[in-house]
Amino acid sequence: MLSDDQYILNFRQQVGGNLRRLRRANGMSQSKLAERAGLNRSYLSMVENGRRNISLDNLVSLALALKVEPIELFSHVEATTKPVEAAKAAE
Repeated sequence: MLSDDQYILNFRQQVGGNLRRLRRANGMSQSKLAERAGLNRSYLSMVENGRRNISLDNLVSLALALKVEPIELFSHVEATTKPVEAAKAAE
């Protein structure tokens, strides 16, 4: 069973991977995407690598800069049993 911290890190890494994939598919460097989204390039790098938490506002800014729907940043995020485990424990 995953700890809460492991679950959160796994989720952040998958979202960051989606962000990287979409950035590359658009032929953008981290610097260019960060500039378009009004963010710092080093912050973007840490988000892509799952080392930084990101706000919804920044996720939307990145999606707009990539010209994709924000939900695309969550596509293909692998579900785990963690939410189900929590729901069963609450019953």
